[in-house]
Amino acid sequence: MLQAEAFSGYIRLYAPERKPGHIVEALCCSDAKRKSFELADIAASARRGKNAPPISPIALEAVARIDAVFAVDRDINGASAVERLRVQREASAPLFIAPGIWLRA
Repeated sequence: MLQAEAFSGYIRLYAPERKPGHIVEALCCSDAKRKSFELADIAASARRGKNAPPISPIALEAVARIDAVFAVDRDINGASAVERLRVQREASAPLFIAPGIWLRA
């Protein structure tokens, strides 16, 4: 399993025909959270004053939803792999799926 940024150079690693075997892709939310945070950055907007673009309420909601997933991971940091997997399946999975449903709606 490989968790990596969305770098195009990794694409061949995930090929099913790769020898000695393909790698299972494990994606992360860091890029989505970073871009949403930039759109929702209240402090930066305040520093720019009158010329600041409006704060995006959708970006604010996205940051909150993604951070809820990160909060679960922070809470289980240091737990055994078995325990982390159990908690992620029970607590993180619904939180991880919800933002996609919300964004499509």
